[in-house]
Amino acid sequence: MFDIGPFVFPIFSGVSEQGVFRVDKFLGAGFWIGKRGHFLTCKHVLAQIEPKQVAAIARLPFSSSAPYLRIVETVSSRRFDVAVGRAFVKSDVPVLPTYSGPIGLGLEIQAFGFADAGKEPGQYFLDLRLLRGHVTRLCQDSLGLETPSVMEVSFGSPSGFSGTPLLVDSAVVGMLHNNLETKIGHHSILDVTENGNRYKEDAYRVYEYGAAHMMHELSDFIEDACNSLGKN
Repeated sequence: MFDIGPFVFPIFSGVSEQGVFRVDKFLGAGFWIGKRGHFLTCKHVLAQIEPKQVAAIARLPFSSSAPYLRIVETVSSRRFDVAVGRAFVKSDVPVLPTYSGPIGLGLEIQAFGFADAGKEPGQYFLDLRLLRGHVTRLCQDSLGLETPSVMEVSFGSPSGFSGTPLLVDSAVVGMLHNNLETKIGHHSILDVTENGNRYKEDAYRVYEYGAAHMMHELSDFIEDACNSLGKN
C-alpha cells in the first residue's frame, strides 16, 4: 500500500505565540515539489489566511500534538488558482515524481485528501481520505475556472482536497482545485390550480466532477516561483 504521508499534508492557519503555533482553521492540502521545503497548493487555500495569522504545515501521521512546519513565504499566480510556498524544514523532504506518460480519457487516477473530523479548543482532528477514479474529460478551454485548461475526473473534490496532487500510481499528473457540475432530468410535476393556471416544477439530479490543473502546464510558473523564493 502506497504511503502518502511523507509527500502530502494539511495546511492550517493560526497564530504564533512565543514560538508555539496555535491552530485556528484547516485550509486545504499541499504537497512537496522541492527537497528544501518548496510546496504546491491552490491560491484560494492560502487566501483564507486572515490578517495577523500565519500558516503552517502538519506532518503525517497527523495529531494535534505533532510539530508544525512554519510557512515562511508564498508566491501566487495572478492568472491561475495555484501557489508555491516555502516551509522551514531542517532536512530534505521527499518529492513525488511528475507523471510523464500519455494523458487520455479513462486514465486511472487517485487522490488523497483530508476530511474534517471536528475541532476542540486547541485541537483539530482530520481523517485521511482516498478517492479513486479516472479522467472523464480533457478540455482546452478553462470553462470559467482559473486554470490553463481542465482535466475533469470521475469523482468530486470534497472540502479538504483543494491543493492535493492527482496521482497515476505514485506520480503527479495534476492538482485538484475545483468542481464542475452537470445535471440530468429526474422528474417533472405539472400543477394546475382551480383558476386554470399551470405550474411546472422540474427536478434534476446533479453530478459533481473534480477539476484539476495539469502539472505540465504549471511547470513554468513553478520554476519561476521556486527561483524567486529564498532557501533555508
